[in-house]
Amino acid sequence: MKKTNVVIFNGGRGASTIIKNLISYNHINLTSIVNAYDDGKSTGEIRDFFKMLGPSDIRKVQKIMIPKNIKDYNSLIKIFDYRFKKNVKRKLLINDLNSFANGSKFITKNVTSSNVKIIKNLQKFTGIFLNELSKSESIKSKLFNFNDCSFMNCIYVGAYFSFNKDLEKAINHISKLFNVKGKVLLNSNVNKKLVAIREDGKVLASEAQIVELRSNVRLEQIYLLNKYPNSNDFKNINIKKKKEILNRRSKIINASAQVIKAINQSNIIIYAAGTQHSSLLPTYFSKGISSSIARNKRAMKIFITNIGADFENPCYIASEYLKNAYRYLNQSIKKKYKYSELFSQVFINNPSQDTKNNYVKYDKDGFTNINTNLVVKKFELSNKPGFHNGKKIVDQIFYMYKKFKIL
Repeated sequence: MKKTNVVIFNGGRGASTIIKNLISYNHINLTSIVNAYDDGKSTGEIRDFFKMLGPSDIRKVQKIMIPKNIKDYNSLIKIFDYRFKKNVKRKLLINDLNSFANGSKFITKNVTSSNVKIIKNLQKFTGIFLNELSKSESIKSKLFNFNDCSFMNCIYVGAYFSFNKDLEKAINHISKLFNVKGKVLLNSNVNKKLVAIREDGKVLASEAQIVELRSNVRLEQIYLLNKYPNSNDFKNINIKKKKEILNRRSKIINASAQVIKAINQSNIIIYAAGTQHSSLLPTYFSKGISSSIARNKRAMKIFITNIGADFENPCYIASEYLKNAYRYLNQSIKKKYKYSELFSQVFINNPSQDTKNNYVKYDKDGFTNINTNLVVKKFELSNKPGFHNGKKIVDQIFYMYKKFKIL
């Protein structure tokens, strides 16, 4: 059977149920496109100390793509899930990591693998991580905070330096090492900082603030900067001046060659649900993505709206998810593409009991002048409210793709 190339735009966990179902099909070549602008908590420590993009969303997607029928599956998942304890004793942890790097089979008690190749690679990358950590701590004159840090994030650091600071090569190596079923691609390998401004003029000076600060005030614009802004930069100035500063510092980045190639070769393109301003929109306005999508006439392009609201956009209705994606896809280009060139279908959840305030409302009138096909169904898991039913969505995609190929 000829392989079907599927590209999915997603964040760390936003498309987990869909990806789990897609990788169960042998005729699918799956590529997940993510960005790595996450800078919260321990990932922020890694970005600060090692001057690299954040590995958290990469790690989350690769974990989802490890096939369940693989030998040693449960042990591999334990490795991906292992985090150092909160308030961990640094000296003991460093001793444990050194012991592992120097030949111990166990990362920590009961966390290991019977796969010798995997363990040897993890030992190697742990050793590189510790060496780079010592250099960085010496330069910064402060200690890295290991509290609740993912072990695998440290492995990505080691792999990153092992491949001469090429995160794409590090990701590919780890994918092959763990037999990940599918590719995980970065929208770009350029190390940028994600910031935003709200409609009320408040500047959110990091990705962590975008994700974590709760407010009903809408986010007006996101930006990619070379460095984080200082609070003094915006002191006692109006919103117009703030935007001027952010626009001046912001740069549109080119999408990676691997991403453009994957889109050009795709048969199905899926815009997954998820956190918009941190996980999805920064990927969409990478230069080259929208034009590649629009030029690929043979691909069916499916946009999936969120089921429930999140901290970033607590008051969005269904049409706003699509309109915002459309705005950012067109932001890096002079030509403005039509909706129909970027989206073939829009999947909208229509819950049977829409009594909860945090459900995203389906606003039929909001789609009046949008030339694309709407599929309004209950796409929610019955036993897990707020989560998409991955099987139902994938079945719907394949059903529509058969019809799409005939047209």
